[in-house]
Amino acid sequence: IRQTASRFAGVAHRMELVREQNAVSWYNSSIDSTPHRSIVTLDVFQKAGRPLILITGGADKKSDYTGLGDAILSATRRIILCGANAGDIRKVLELEANGRPYAISEVLSYDDAVRTAAEMAEPGDSVLLSPAGTSFDRFRHFEERGDHFRSLVAAL
Repeated sequence: IRQTASRFAGVAHRMELVREQNAVSWYNSSIDSTPHRSIVTLDVFQKAGRPLILITGGADKKSDYTGLGDAILSATRRIILCGANAGDIRKVLELEANGRPYAISEVLSYDDAVRTAAEMAEPGDSVLLSPAGTSFDRFRHFEERGDHFRSLVAAL
């Protein structure tokens, strides 16, 4: 069991390390298709204490966004919105900021999101895709979204 556990690299699309480039770590958590899943992922990254750039947004499925703004702002102040639920995420950030400063970039595509994150990133940063929504605004399923993200990061 120890041997297997020590070799286990994790699962695709769940806090998956895609690449390390120029001391920046890129993570794919495309499976985070609800605000709750993103909250759990953000908590892990917040506890790791490494500076984070968050790419978030997808299709809304009438989710409860309560707590997402607090989770985002506990983990990072640099947010890239990309997706149909961008307005919902922006609204919860405004409601839950409690005076904490943050910077939002809103982009139209994942290509733009990855490019923007690459421009923002400094050595020691992590970049995380955690959509807090389904993939149905642009993709057939979360796997396709995550694969697309992976290919964009690989092309950097």
